[in-house]
Amino acid sequence: MDGTQASVSTDDSSQVGSGPNVNRSSTSVEQALRLLPVFDGTSSEEVHRFLRACDFAVRIIDPGQISLLVQGMTVKLSGRALRAIRYKEIETYRDFRKAIVEMSDKKKLLPQLQMKMLTCKMSSGEGVQDYHDKMEQLMHDLIDAAMESGDYINGEDIDKLLRNQILNAFISGMPESYRILLKARGPKNLREALAYALEEETEENLAKETQQLFSNKKNSKDQQSQPSKANHTVFKQKDSGKSSSISKGCFKCGRTNHFARECRASSWDQERFKSSQQNGQQNNSKTPTKAVLVCRYCKKEGHELEVCRKRQYVNSKRQQGGKEASTEQQNAGNGGEPNPSSARSVQQIQSAVLSLQRPSTSQQDL
Repeated sequence: MDGTQASVSTDDSSQVGSGPNVNRSSTSVEQALRLLPVFDGTSSEEVHRFLRACDFAVRIIDPGQISLLVQGMTVKLSGRALRAIRYKEIETYRDFRKAIVEMSDKKKLLPQLQMKMLTCKMSSGEGVQDYHDKMEQLMHDLIDAAMESGDYINGEDIDKLLRNQILNAFISGMPESYRILLKARGPKNLREALAYALEEETEENLAKETQQLFSNKKNSKDQQSQPSKANHTVFKQKDSGKSSSISKGCFKCGRTNHFARECRASSWDQERFKSSQQNGQQNNSKTPTKAVLVCRYCKKEGHELEVCRKRQYVNSKRQQGGKEASTEQQNAGNGGEPNPSSARSVQQIQSAVLSLQRPSTSQQDL
């Protein structure tokens, strides 16, 4: 490999300029590709031979057709060499040669590849197909590393074991919705898992597009209805000639079809509306429900203090008693006949007579 690295250079000018002078215009791309052997990247000797053939083909071809020649070089690749450049951007011959050199120099240990397999996850925004291709490339690298290590004798058992491990890692690295679906269906290989995952991805994308379509329609309807509502409100205010603050309704009963000066509601309806306002439960319906009222005087339900009959009865009795007392006082002051109900006792009369018969102190002095 040291000799290969020394002879391999990624500079296009040195590759094209070295060697004998050849008539480039007389060599076609098809003739140059016939000089290239099929390369699978399994042996370091084949890497050196393949790169020398590629360098010679670049020297004898017209510089304007080098990009077409590079595309033809990828056709000569297979196996490990093809997997090494499958996901790389190859635009020039320098990129192609650099990828082949890196593939030949790369020596990854089997434990490192296994750790990468266990930690590989499907990133956000990554498609199912891209994630599958990444895991498939990792599977081939694992198989190649296991076979090159020489620790395993039976290649079929190793291939089956690693494919099962990649399948489990593929399912574990996907989002939860895909993971639940794949575990329920139980795919036997990576190809079946890819088919199920692609089906689920198609359904999710269709659901997202449908939801977005309905949301866009709803937003467009709202935007169209808002100007019409605004115009309708303006026209209504212009026609009526009154502001919207006037249509608040009656503040006695809460209805909006008349004003307070025109209210014909009963006292019970007015009391109900006042109590509902105090409780923060104003009801503007035409068939109001009866509120539960409690009198503060008699502690009974169904009425308030102002309309309490017991209170009115007690107040009327008090007023009658006050009138009778004032009448008696007037009669006593004017010398009128006493009220039979207010007659004095015998002892009171005798004491009054004795006080009249007893001479005063002024008469005794005389």
